[in-house]
Amino acid sequence: MRVDRLPAAIVLTTLLMLLVLNAPGSAQSEASEPDAPPEEVTGESPLEPPRTEDPDAPPSPEEEQPLSAPVAEEVVELENGARVVSDELIVTYKDDVAKAERQEVRDDFEAESEAYWSEIEAEALEFDGVPEIEDLEEKRAELSTDPTIKSVDYNYVSELAWSPNDPEFQQGRQNNLRAVDALRAWNVTRGKTRVAVLDSGCYAAHAELNEGKVVAQYDFWYRDARADDQLGHGTHVASILGAETNNSLGIAGGAPNARLLCAKITSDAGTTTDRRMLDGLQWALDNNAKVVNLSIAGGYHNQAIEDKMRQLYNAGVFVAAAAGNEGVYKETDYPAAYPGVMAVAGTTRDGTARFSTSYGGSNRGPYVDIAAPAKDIRGAYVGGKNVYRGLSGTSMATPHVSAAAALLAAKGRPVGTIHRQLKSSADDRGVAGRDNAFGHGLVDFHGALVD
Repeated sequence: MRVDRLPAAIVLTTLLMLLVLNAPGSAQSEASEPDAPPEEVTGESPLEPPRTEDPDAPPSPEEEQPLSAPVAEEVVELENGARVVSDELIVTYKDDVAKAERQEVRDDFEAESEAYWSEIEAEALEFDGVPEIEDLEEKRAELSTDPTIKSVDYNYVSELAWSPNDPEFQQGRQNNLRAVDALRAWNVTRGKTRVAVLDSGCYAAHAELNEGKVVAQYDFWYRDARADDQLGHGTHVASILGAETNNSLGIAGGAPNARLLCAKITSDAGTTTDRRMLDGLQWALDNNAKVVNLSIAGGYHNQAIEDKMRQLYNAGVFVAAAAGNEGVYKETDYPAAYPGVMAVAGTTRDGTARFSTSYGGSNRGPYVDIAAPAKDIRGAYVGGKNVYRGLSGTSMATPHVSAAAALLAAKGRPVGTIHRQLKSSADDRGVAGRDNAFGHGLVDFHGALVD
């Protein structure tokens, strides 16, 4: 029988088709082996050997873990103004207290050891569930009775000693701020609170008052939203109180972080009326001022203003006013003599003597509450962004006291406490005790904060 042979090309094509259909990964192959697992794709070239992990190789960026943020301790304030870590105490043990005894103390008081200094037998203890300062005080009292413990102290909070770089402060032309112990006070607080300056306005473009320092202003004389100062008095007063500080320019302010509300309630000649004063006081209240500075004197009693001052006091607003510059004894001088207003007399720049000049000086009388530097006080002035001048008077003394009040207000002190602490901490001047020239004495910024 004859067998027809297929052409060689057809045979080769048929063989190739069979090889392809039976090749691994083909549809035919998958059909014949339905349970075969799929091949793993490595992404590596088949010509390269598989890579092995290098245990010493640095991790790739994707593998690096970000550094965790440091845990900030919660800080609370004691009645004396000191700041402490809210849930820690530092104990010092008596000599030769064994490790087991220290552990027993920790167990008894449900504390964890945060640090131990063997050379001095001291340990930092952290307590769980101590939400209030009263609880920490109770723990401290209980630990003090333990027979193995020599002393128990709070974990006090300190900070870098801060001295502003303002040239006039550094060069000694602001020893008025050193006289009232402002430098130490600034290491407790710098007075971030709202302070109203009711005066001749503010030159808000001055280098000491810009950069957001003046947060509100109004002109009650010309009924304008800008309280432009043509006289220079208000600008000077505002800068004594809260100049931009640590900016390598000019002066430092008594409350460096104060936010100023500047209202123009006087004419460009420096006179005002009771109506404009009432407007300014209401504006300060409406704008949430915590402190009001009135470097104004020479008025007379007005029942409406007395009632307004009482309203401000009841709303928690501190008001300071100048005692006046006639250099005489007076029973009263308004607005300083209104109830609830702190009347500020003047001293020399270093705070050692009563401010006096050939044309007058600081008034004295039973209405005087406190004193502050008033002689040749450096401050910002109108006429340019970097103009400064030394001025004298109880107008310059008053913003020192307002600045001290701003520091206290920033620490949450109520207005009654601010009055009491400013008076009780003042450095006595003149005859012993309160007198008509200095009141309770020279204002002490730091003393008031820690009193």
